[in-house]
Amino acid sequence: MVKLYGGRWRITAGPALGSGGQSEVFPVTDESGALEGEYALKRVRNPERHERFRAEIEAIGRLSHPNIVKLIDHSALEVSEADVERQYLVMPIALGGSLADPGRVALYKDNIEGTLQVALQLASALEVAHAAGIIHRDVKPANVLFTGNGHQIWLTDFGICLIREAERNTELHEVVGPRSFMAPELEAGGQLEVTPAADIYSLGKLIYFMISGGTILPREELTDPRFGHLFERGERYRRVQLLLTQMVCALDRRLRTMADVVAHLKAIEEWESSAISLPLDAAARDGISRLQGLALRSQRAAVEAAAARATRDELVANVRQAFSTWAEVEFKKLAAHIATPQIVVSVLPLRLAPNEPPVVQLGAGSHYELIAGCELVVEISDPASSHALQLLLCIKRTFIVHVSRGNVPPPVPEVVIPELAVLSAYARHPSAAGPGAPPRRVGFMTQRQSVGKVVRHAEVLRPGTAPVTRSVTLARVSSTFRPENSLYTPFKADEWNLVLEKIRAQLEETVGVFIDFVMEQHPAIGA
Repeated sequence: MVKLYGGRWRITAGPALGSGGQSEVFPVTDESGALEGEYALKRVRNPERHERFRAEIEAIGRLSHPNIVKLIDHSALEVSEADVERQYLVMPIALGGSLADPGRVALYKDNIEGTLQVALQLASALEVAHAAGIIHRDVKPANVLFTGNGHQIWLTDFGICLIREAERNTELHEVVGPRSFMAPELEAGGQLEVTPAADIYSLGKLIYFMISGGTILPREELTDPRFGHLFERGERYRRVQLLLTQMVCALDRRLRTMADVVAHLKAIEEWESSAISLPLDAAARDGISRLQGLALRSQRAAVEAAAARATRDELVANVRQAFSTWAEVEFKKLAAHIATPQIVVSVLPLRLAPNEPPVVQLGAGSHYELIAGCELVVEISDPASSHALQLLLCIKRTFIVHVSRGNVPPPVPEVVIPELAVLSAYARHPSAAGPGAPPRRVGFMTQRQSVGKVVRHAEVLRPGTAPVTRSVTLARVSSTFRPENSLYTPFKADEWNLVLEKIRAQLEETVGVFIDFVMEQHPAIGA
């Protein structure tokens, strides 16, 4: 091991001060005699992260703030990446440890005064960094160091910071920052337009971590009673909660600048002294408290509505994937069975056109919307006589209007399981449309038992006139979808595995009706 770093720094016999995946920290003394006492020497462990080492030196070197750790010395920046022993920087030793120490964070449980002191120092330091074009991206307990036993802190470890005008060091799609404290927009990696809002999110998580005594807040669940109960201890706690709802939230609702965070924290810190001088009676104070409660309930309603939408979307996405895979396999088996030298059969996924009109209008305020589909195209000698059997996976869309009265927040939507349906349809590929053109859907397949049945059919002959009702004999393919006569299977999104056999039976009947229709001399589409 190298005995002296930079010709002056010698590692002492004491234990290491810290170790991580990218670096390790040792206590050192200055053999040149210029500085007395012990200091912390951070040595790069992974030579592949040399650019991060350079970024940390550049960031700390250009920032001057009492709550950003000072850079005392560092190795030459032009050192070879392979010479890991010579890549180092020297900083003061944090005698009070870090916020990640269980004993240290326990001091801030239910200690709003101490929490606000630390939060203000961090927000102030980050505000200066942001003004200099530096976004930390790694705000977490281990990077908050205490100078001693009090609340004075240093923000450290700028190794993965983003320096605006510098070349990007993080590989595209590489996730940065601590996952437990990371802003959601950074989690997938590769976010080029990182903003100061990422540090605002992490600082909000850190504030909750302190005031709760070490609990890591799950993403955006601040208003959940399991995590929000600790704010039921007075006005300043309530105001901290209101602030955190603007920090630990989706990017479009988050505070944009650290200066805003600093202003909010100072207002909370000074609330009691300023509240004494406010000309408010008990009724006014109670009204303000109720108004703030309404804001929190509205925030919770928005979060739960987003969660409900995510649950519904996930269910539908799973069924769409399962249906597409199943339909393609079944259609390919059919294609192999039908094809001959005279019959060309192909299997194609249906293309979803943007703003495609509803497949079926079910009535006032609801319709079936296509979300996936597969088709079996049969060409008999002449491409002009192409026929296509389609299975359409649709979702039922219903428009519901919620009306709120006064200042009552809208009701939190239940996780309503989406209604889906698989419809059997017939289409033609006109040769004049050119290759690759989408098929023209011309009708829906009729159940075999309903073919030839006479039903009453209402239609509008001219716009603006009353519908005319007449008797219609059902053909194998009808231009009108009739739930009681058409081939389709409705189901809830969580019932896919339960209805698969029913859908398979529907496909079997659909193929029979399709073949019968194609075999007719002049197949006609019914009303």
